[in-house]
Amino acid sequence: MYTFLFHLHTGAWPAMILIFFVVYFLIRAQKEKISKILSMVLRLVYIAMLGSGAGMVIERFIELGFTSSNFIFLLKGVLAFMLIGTMEAIHGKTKRGERATPIWIVFTILLITVLVLGYLKL
Repeated sequence: MYTFLFHLHTGAWPAMILIFFVVYFLIRAQKEKISKILSMVLRLVYIAMLGSGAGMVIERFIELGFTSSNFIFLLKGVLAFMLIGTMEAIHGKTKRGERATPIWIVFTILLITVLVLGYLKL
């Protein structure tokens, strides 16, 4: 089961980032209908990514108990949840025509941190 969740999770990350940028540029181009459809698809990818990540964390806690390595996975989950919040905030501010520069900075920091924690397995 862990292998299935792992592959689903690692596949959801690139898809999520790609769809995020596609939606962002569609919003900026004022393509409302397609951006709204892809926003819903992006939210489904969020659910797949968060669900598979939560499943992996639960399996690791059952198998190994509370270790420092499991704490890092838990921290990554919290940061990933915050990352999704910044992604939604960027889309919302872009739709309203507001500046989103501070949120872009937070987004970049969170994205790098989550990717380092997940793919380099510190």
